[in-house]
Amino acid sequence: MVRFLVFLQQILHLYQIVLIVSVVMSWIFASGRISRFDARVRPIVQAIDAVTEPFLRRIRPWMPNTAPLDLTPLALWFIVMFIDSVILGNLIELFAGM
Repeated sequence: MVRFLVFLQQILHLYQIVLIVSVVMSWIFASGRISRFDARVRPIVQAIDAVTEPFLRRIRPWMPNTAPLDLTPLALWFIVMFIDSVILGNLIELFAGM
């Protein structure tokens, strides 16, 4: 059971990296250096959006409107950190002590 929980933690860490990449890519697209419809980056954008957008879409209605900045990835980052450190961390300690 502990191995499975550690595996889930590793998936959450990977998801945090994907969130960072998503934010950095959005900054690059906003600067106009690369278009998100460029054939070279479109598959990467589609893959990252497929992983992040379902969760971001559920959080956006609860976030305040900060027009040029989207704070939704930051909120999702904190949710993932909470699940990782508090929930999974405590479950790992619980099952490791058995």
